[in-house]
Amino acid sequence: MKYPHALETFFVIIHWKMRRIRCYRLQNLFVVSGIVSICFLLYLATISGDHTQQVLRKQIKVTYKHRRSSESGHSNHIYVNVTVFYETFCPACKSFITKQMYPTYRYLNGSHINLDLVPFGWAKVSTLI
Repeated sequence: MKYPHALETFFVIIHWKMRRIRCYRLQNLFVVSGIVSICFLLYLATISGDHTQQVLRKQIKVTYKHRRSSESGHSNHIYVNVTVFYETFCPACKSFITKQMYPTYRYLNGSHINLDLVPFGWAKVSTLI
């Protein structure tokens, strides 16, 4: 098992040209709250402006408070595994990762998200043994 404290895993595939999101392997109520948050963040990635940043911060705080209240009495952290498949040379994907995903990950200090970024398109993935 790659992440020993993870409850479940879901995969998000971003199709920027068609503006749709597909989620796979949803099996837990905690994961559903994570999916709602991620979908909301992806929606905000298509909108720009100061209002977006304020709404994003409020959403993250509400989600974090909800997770903290659901964790009370438990010593283990609840992790949401997120795998993002993105097009390598797509400017919208680059903007999403640098302006939305990375600041969100830093804001949460990576405490509840196990994030895997998987490039596709003209990218080459090689494994070193």
